[in-house]
Amino acid sequence: MSQCYAVCFKSHIMKYWVPDEDEEDVLSEADRAAVKKSLVDLILVSPPMVKAQLIQSMGIISHADFPRKWPELLPLLSTKLSADVASSVTILDAINSMFFFYRSAFASDALWEEIKHVHETFFPTLKTSFQTYHVALQQAVAAKDVAAIKLAAEAMQLTIDIFVSLNAQDIAAYTEDSMADWFPTMLAELAIPTDVLPHADEDVPSQMDKLHTAIVHAAALFAGKYEEAFAPFVQQYLQAIWVLLTSKSVQTRFDDLTAECTAYLEALARRAWYKELFTPEVLTAIVNSVLVPFVATREADEERFVSDPQGYVSVELEGDTASRRGHVVKLISALLGNFEEPLTAMLKTHIAQLSQGDWRCKEQAVRLVMAVAVKSQTKAEGATSLNSHIDLGSFFGEQVLAQLRTNPETDPILKATCLRFISLFRGQLPASFLPQAVDIMVGYLGSQEYVVHTFAATALEQLLALTNDVTNADGTITKTPRVPPSVLDLKVVFTRLFGVLASHPDSRENVAVMSAILRVLLVVGDAVLPLANDVITQIIGRLVESAQSQTSAKYIHLLFEVVATLIKSLCKAGGAGAVTQFEQLLFPLYQQMLASEFSSDVQPYIFQTLALLLEHRSDISAPYVALFPSLLNASLWDVPANCAAIVRLFVAYLAAGYGAQLAPAHLTAMLGVYQ
Repeated sequence: MSQCYAVCFKSHIMKYWVPDEDEEDVLSEADRAAVKKSLVDLILVSPPMVKAQLIQSMGIISHADFPRKWPELLPLLSTKLSADVASSVTILDAINSMFFFYRSAFASDALWEEIKHVHETFFPTLKTSFQTYHVALQQAVAAKDVAAIKLAAEAMQLTIDIFVSLNAQDIAAYTEDSMADWFPTMLAELAIPTDVLPHADEDVPSQMDKLHTAIVHAAALFAGKYEEAFAPFVQQYLQAIWVLLTSKSVQTRFDDLTAECTAYLEALARRAWYKELFTPEVLTAIVNSVLVPFVATREADEERFVSDPQGYVSVELEGDTASRRGHVVKLISALLGNFEEPLTAMLKTHIAQLSQGDWRCKEQAVRLVMAVAVKSQTKAEGATSLNSHIDLGSFFGEQVLAQLRTNPETDPILKATCLRFISLFRGQLPASFLPQAVDIMVGYLGSQEYVVHTFAATALEQLLALTNDVTNADGTITKTPRVPPSVLDLKVVFTRLFGVLASHPDSRENVAVMSAILRVLLVVGDAVLPLANDVITQIIGRLVESAQSQTSAKYIHLLFEVVATLIKSLCKAGGAGAVTQFEQLLFPLYQQMLASEFSSDVQPYIFQTLALLLEHRSDISAPYVALFPSLLNASLWDVPANCAAIVRLFVAYLAAGYGAQLAPAHLTAMLGVYQ
């Protein structure tokens, strides 16, 4: 029960501590003062689950009020730090929640003044505590006291996290003057074996893993941003981090640690300051021990492909930059800047060998090519600049295309990665091959694997989105699709796309598939007219489903974009008959959706699409007349997203001649809304 109260308290703080400009401040100054006075002591005596909520609450309040409105907070927390490691961990956790936002905050004079104030008032205390916890950890390790090791390691980790936050924006003079007090001590902690803490969970890092991760993260930050100050420690940390990096197994518990170790190498590789460190021997060791093995698909990746396909897709499509594999890709990119030719030659040897192996080896080879061949890329075009030392065409034909032409249901992870290859290099594919690439993607929409048919839909949408710039006689530029719409067998394409939504429970709200449907409609325009009834029926079915349950916001947005695109294309080509058909189908459904508990999610889209329909009319039909009074409901206008949509609908009413039929009461209500 106390945890529920703590969650409610945090929610209340989030909602009311900083009221919006147009909202009344419901918290009195007396209430605010009482919360601030008791919160720290309450955190110290609360059980862990409650404590976590209260610490987050304190972070919210301090972000708003510290230091100007809560100057006593940091001195109070400082007095609570002591040689008692157990109680200090709680205070350090609270302090960490205060300062963590410094890492991503927008740089400003006010922010730097605040950080400077923290350095002046707290940094000496932090440094003293750091040395205290270091001694406590060394003593606990010597005594083989597991409980004490865990506590001291957590205190050290939190202290280092705070240290990083305070130096994330810029290095302070206090830090520069005390580098020798911090980094040699952290280096000593890296030498503590992780197995001093028994740990059986292969997926979750131990507390010693977390400490090592925090230390390496600090080293990577300073090596990348403050190379002159960190220069005396570079070589020692490189040796220690290399030992960590090459001694850890492929267990997922080490993913964060190995990712940070790789980030350290990347930080060095991107700086000309450290170029001499990367001798041919060092490059060879990095290729053999890090780059090649770390891009391989592990058993855990195979399990996630099957048990959490949505998560697998999300990581692949939205960027894998924080993972072990993602950091390897960034390291390759960094090394290409100074060592393109030797690095590429080494990797090509491995790629050739792996291409002759089983599906895991082949998939590893494809990922290596995707990493080493790209020098720059954009979201619209994929890869835009290539490594000239890679024969991408030969690899594509002999490996990627060869794999995609085999049975779509075999080796699904390899097939999925090959589809991602097509997406990445879509802008580099010969124009003559693009229709064939589209056919391949349409074929893979039939795959039973969620990841495979989702990647196929993504690639299809991206291929159809490719355009060429054509300069007209008047100097203007027209964008034309690189894939001619005439090559699309629309019946097959729509059958496959809607088949994914209908046949696979996990794909009933597949955003990639709906994006592909939208892209096809945008490309073919009114050429969809012969299949209009089938497409409209399918889309209405999707709308009916969304009206009956909570639906993802992105899917809803795309679904209504499809409706709007169909209205524009078909009403222009089909005239008044098409408008009437849409109205007959949509009005009853829209009434149902507006009456549902999820109506706030769809109201703007409904009003926008109704405006589109009405803009194709020259008169007002009965359903619009019946709808008009409800549009004057003040509650609709309280939702900002509704305002522009309803205004557009009002304009459509007036353009269709409804102004003459407005009752005085309606006009008064409209003016009242605009006030």
